[in-house]
Amino acid sequence: MEHFENRILRPIRVFTEGATLDGLLNAHLDWRTQDELNIAGRPMLTISSPLVVEGTMRLSQGPLQINKSAILFATEIPDLGAELGSGTSEPFTAKFDHSVIRLELGGYDIEGYVYTTRNGDAMTRLNLASHPFIALTMTTITGRGIELRLPFVAVNRFHVVAAQELFGISMMEEGAAGSAS
Repeated sequence: MEHFENRILRPIRVFTEGATLDGLLNAHLDWRTQDELNIAGRPMLTISSPLVVEGTMRLSQGPLQINKSAILFATEIPDLGAELGSGTSEPFTAKFDHSVIRLELGGYDIEGYVYTTRNGDAMTRLNLASHPFIALTMTTITGRGIELRLPFVAVNRFHVVAAQELFGISMMEEGAAGSAS
């Protein structure tokens, strides 16, 4: 990753209905990818060095702007064009309440952990309209000929066709084992 004054070029992969694209997101140094996606004042996401990984999209030289409403989900990647495998993602260590949810959107099934407020539930998080993208960790993505395990995915809630909470875990105290609900 290249660093610029308070900015960083972060490689990301963006999944849309018609194409999967890699590019460099020029993000604020202290912000997560999800923060950049959720900036309401900017409906377009700009990526540099765009590369079509799958599908079709005519690209010319220079940055590409993608309408955020067209993004199904996005993830951080090690480098442009990186092969994302079906390996394991980082071990999950939670200090907060969380739920495992399954989402169906655009021909993909995504399962992963979503953080919730104390005694909250994942379905409430999906209904919060203030941020269009919701973060899932320890995700499994299947569909359209792929099966991936990724540590982080930002999912555009406006493309979610169906959602189901598989189970929730409430943390009794930091480091304590949770109980299924």
